[in-house]
Formats: sequence, C-alpha cells, structure tokens
Amino acid sequence: MYLEPSTSTGQSISGLHERRSFHFFRTRTAPQMAGFFNSDFWNRLLLQASHHEPVIRYAVIALGSLHERFEREDMSIYSSNYDNVDGGFALDNYVKAIGHLINPLPNGKAQRTADVALIACVLFTSFETMRGHYGSALSHVDSGIKIITELNERDRLQDLSNRFLVPSQTPYVPLEILEMIFTRLDTQALQLVGFRDKTISQSFQCRKSTFASRIPEAFSSIEEARNSLDYHWNQGLHMFRLHEPNGLFSASDKEILEIVRLTSKDTLDKWSRALEGYVHRAGPELQNPKAQRAIQLLKMHERTLQVDLSIDVASKAANETHYDLFTPELDEVLSLAEAVIEKSIEPVDRYSSTRQTASFTLDAGIISPLFVIAGTCRDPRIRRKAIRLMRSSPRKEGVWDGMLAARVAERIVSLEEGGLGQVCSCRDVPEWARLSDVDVKFNAEGRRTFMTYSRRRSPNDYVRDRFEEWIID
Repeated sequence: MYLEPSTSTGQSISGLHERRSFHFFRTRTAPQMAGFFNSDFWNRLLLQASHHEPVIRYAVIALGSLHERFEREDMSIYSSNYDNVDGGFALDNYVKAIGHLINPLPNGKAQRTADVALIACVLFTSFETMRGHYGSALSHVDSGIKIITELNERDRLQDLSNRFLVPSQTPYVPLEILEMIFTRLDTQALQLVGFRDKTISQSFQCRKSTFASRIPEAFSSIEEARNSLDYHWNQGLHMFRLHEPNGLFSASDKEILEIVRLTSKDTLDKWSRALEGYVHRAGPELQNPKAQRAIQLLKMHERTLQVDLSIDVASKAANETHYDLFTPELDEVLSLAEAVIEKSIEPVDRYSSTRQTASFTLDAGIISPLFVIAGTCRDPRIRRKAIRLMRSSPRKEGVWDGMLAARVAERIVSLEEGGLGQVCSCRDVPEWARLSDVDVKFNAEGRRTFMTYSRRRSPNDYVRDRFEEWIID
C-alpha cells in the first residue's frame, strides 16, 4: 500500500520563499533529476512524501532553492558552508532537514521509518553534489548503503529489532527503488575514490534484489535494460577495484583482472543482445523522443564499456595504442551523444530556441563517455568534437562536471600532442607521448581538478613516471 500524492501544498508549506523553492523543485529540479529516464521516485513518490514528512519537505525546499541558483550559474553555491545568498535560505533549510532527521520524533516514538531516512540521504547527497562538496555527498551515500545493508541483513535473519530505524508498513518509496538509486550512487563513488570497504553490492547477497543477475533473451522495457546494466556495471567495477593493485601489476594481479574482464565482457555481450531484442520487438514504443534518447544513452555506455573490456589487461597496461583499433566504435559513441544532446535541448523561452540553462542530475549521462573518448581516442577530429560537446552546455551529472571535464580533456590533448607538429590521425601520437592511468578528482568549489597520470618522459624512456597537477577552469 502506497500513499497517493497530495495536490495541495498550502497546509504544509508557508512563506513566499518556501513556496517558490518548492514550486521550482517540482517543475524544474525533479524532472532534471529524473535524467534521461522515467522516474516515479522524482516525479511522484518523493513529492508525495514531502507533504507528510518535515525532513523531506525541508530538504526539497533547500534543493529547489540551490538548484535555482545553479541554473543561474551562481558561483557562490560552490563556496564554503557560510551561505549568505538570500539570507542563507538554502543552507538553512538543509540544516533544518538534517536536524529533523537526527533529533527525536515529536510524537515520542523512538524509531523512524527507514524509507524516510533513505529518501533524506538521496536529497542530502543531491544537495552536496550540486554544490561540489563530494566528500560530504559520499558520507550520505555511505549512510544510505549502511541502512540498506542492515535492513537486508535483518530480513535474511528475520530479526525485527532495531533501535532507530524500522521498515514502514506503508512506505512512501519501496525499498527496491531506493536500492536502485543507491546502486547508481555507489557506482559513482567507486569511480571517484576507487576501492570501498563497504559497497551496496555486498547487500545483494542478503536477499533477492530487484536488480537481477540473470539477463533475459530480450528486455521487456527500457527500465529493465537500464537496471540490468547498472547492476552489472556496479558488480564488475567493484570486482575491478577490489583486485586493482596500488603499485605495479604482478602476474597474479593480471591473471585475476583478466578473469574479471572476460567475465564482464561476456555479461555485456548478453546484455547487448537483450537490448537489441527489446528494440526489435518494441516498435511504436520507441517513436517518442524521450524513449529514443534513453536507448541512445544506454548504447553510449554499452559501446564505451565494450571498448574498454575488449582490450586485455596486459595490453592495456603496456601500450595505449590498442585504443586506436576502436576509433570507429568511439566515433559511433560520439554520434549517439550528438543525438542525445539534440533531443535534450530545452528553450529558455519562446524567443530563444537553442540556448540551454545549466542542468543537473545525479545519474550518469553523456559526460563520462565523452571524457573517455577525448582521453583515449587520439584521432584529432573525434577527441576535439567530444570536448566541444562537453562544452556545448553547462551540465553536471553526479560527480561529473561537464566544463571541468572538458578542461581536463583539453589538458590531456595538450600534453600528448605538444611538440609533435601537425597531428592528423592516431598514428601521429606515438605511444611514448600518450598518457595512461589518468585519474581525476573534481573540486567544484575552486573550479579546479586534481589530475594524476602516467607517461614516459621521452622516446628513449621505457618506464612510465607518475605525474600530478591541478587544472584550473
């Protein structure tokens, strides 16, 4: 049983500023947070819960206020915790939401329902991510994963005792949906910080999850295809991070990682066939632009992963030129990205048909694949076009900042092509000049990025040295 959303906010939200921010969240923030796919969580269930739970209501108002400033490209949102814009309105409501979550309930109950705490964690993560405080965002992700893991473990053990959180008999959001959201957040965390002691993939061992390990012959919907890709992407990335060495690869490291690669490649091949099966059967369902955009985005991520998984571990560690073999595939990803962007353009008003405001979503979108193309494809036309697409509109997708990512990609191109003369094709960028093991950490507050990479110093060097630098936007 799930509560139906209320259509009135008058009884729960007072004050002009509060109503304005709530309205902005409902009309602008929620649709953007849903990203390229349909989302009951952002478009219906979350709004419903905000009418009944103060912690969620305050968090929604805070995020709506912050997002309005984000769309205006107000750089003050990246500043320190002292927020004096609009009297500190966004931060004040964010602090109120946290206070309602951690303080005792007013009705004397000792336990809070787990779905409310998890919804709050998603909103807190969104708030901190939007303003570039990734460490704080990661803490909220870890809190949500801890709650889900404990709930699943209790379910397995049939243990109903918990001092603080209890499953709701009438949850605002089913736990399965929240599991999906935190799996996607966990994947981003794995990309951002590498190996994590506790990831949501471990909780899947506790009970049957909505994310299914089995891949059908053909998916029944876009959402099923998306969930399957996200589940297996998270599982594979966790295994890679678990066995990734901190230093040089040993023979056993390479052997284990090669097994993980081959297993992941086989899984992705099955997923690709299941998606094509769905596309072949769907027919009229895929005529609307949103469905086409979702399929194109899924194919972008699938093609990018296919390239990465097609190069064996030993070859990837030894020679970056192996990526040159996949130039046509990366060019195809670029074409898909163009199509997605074209279908995503929203006019600011009736007098402007092309300009886009800054957009934000928690989910992985086009930035990550475009960054991979710019960094691994040495064809000068393709990599520069990928950078232009990243710069085509201010876009933020979880931890990926499009403008900062484009600046990092430009720096990679400059380092690799500097001093080489005219570069007309991949062959003009020798292996010794190419960067490898590139790792980036975005710092939105200072509009800068910390990048580390490996590179040979000259054609006569055979050892790759490790470098690090700050890149300012």
